[in-house]
Amino acid sequence: MKASTRSFIPLLLIIFTYAIGYFLVFPVFFRLILDNSTGMISPSISPSVKYFFLSLCIGLDAFGYMIGAPIMGAVSDSIGRRKLLRLSLWITLIGYSLPIIGIIRSEILWVFIGRLISGLASSSQSLAQTAVADMSEGHQKAIYFAVISIVMTFALLIGPPIGSYLSDNQLFAWFNEKTPFIVALVLVTSTLFLMRFYSDHNQKVNEEFSPTLKNLAMAFQEAISTSNLRKLFILFFLSQLGWAFFYQDIMLYLTHKFSFTLNSASLFMAYSGICMSIGLILYRYIIRYISLQLLLFSSLIACTFSFILWGITESAVLLYLIVIPVSVGAGLTQPTIMTLLSDSVTPEKQGWVLGFAASSFAAPWCISAFLFGVLSEIDLSYPIMVSLLSFSMGIFVCFSYLNQKQSHPVL
Repeated sequence: MKASTRSFIPLLLIIFTYAIGYFLVFPVFFRLILDNSTGMISPSISPSVKYFFLSLCIGLDAFGYMIGAPIMGAVSDSIGRRKLLRLSLWITLIGYSLPIIGIIRSEILWVFIGRLISGLASSSQSLAQTAVADMSEGHQKAIYFAVISIVMTFALLIGPPIGSYLSDNQLFAWFNEKTPFIVALVLVTSTLFLMRFYSDHNQKVNEEFSPTLKNLAMAFQEAISTSNLRKLFILFFLSQLGWAFFYQDIMLYLTHKFSFTLNSASLFMAYSGICMSIGLILYRYIIRYISLQLLLFSSLIACTFSFILWGITESAVLLYLIVIPVSVGAGLTQPTIMTLLSDSVTPEKQGWVLGFAASSFAAPWCISAFLFGVLSEIDLSYPIMVSLLSFSMGIFVCFSYLNQKQSHPVL
């Protein structure tokens, strides 16, 4: 096996482990909070407080990711990726262990702390993407990022239904709410073992950069002051905000408005993942005939019109058709924006620019996690309206990005 392949496999597994860990435990929180399956919360707690607890369980992970990714990305530029990747995986083990303690002790605080710690550690996913950028360039980089998106989408596809069934003791008596977390721990441990095959020799270390708060602030200022980068960060934020509100609202929307069961709603999420995967598999062929910029613009338009249809349909059958362009379009935006961002800076600055990109990715999931439950309690269509607004705004930002001069020098 080639050295680059030996390095690429553990990087993909790190990305998969983060994604599957996030989506695997997603249905568990519905059982723990809304169904109160383990008696972790008081039966007298109001529905609004339950939704708030649900938002915390989902949102603390994204909040930790948002804070940790740019810091670890910038630090890895100067000291190397491998050390931080191993450290973050060890911390991830702690993050997934604490919710198990919380379930055993029926204390939800342990779940909250564990989710925050796992979110901080999950910035390893951003580091892994940066390491992939170290070993590629041009269209090859776009294809690698598409492969990463496929891996993440595969986790989206299988995570919710597996997590739903693994936590359902009606299937097997030894299945319970702890089982998905135990499976996640096994995956992280396996990835730690495979890290022995990864080497960061492809990285160009930025010896002039020291990871101080002042330098991190200067890097952030450089990122937002450059028009090209700023618009790409905004596009990443808006597209992920729209997808995050939609994706995290699917279960509530389907179970409350169309009377889906939790398992059938999880299967619908898996179906959307299949649609996204097909689009990403075709990505390498699509970019042969269309520029990355135009592909981004087309994807935003497809998502916008699909959300309009999603909000007005009353047929559950039609949802299976409407979700196709939403899933495909949202899936194509991620590798496209990541490639455009990576190509905008020199190799020595890959860590910080993709770290800030990770924050642009995580912040919407954090915001939507804290708000989608509250909005859904008021009206189930409100999260969909936020998704529609986000992608609509993204069209205008993308139009501005396409019309500005693309001859900016690489930073």
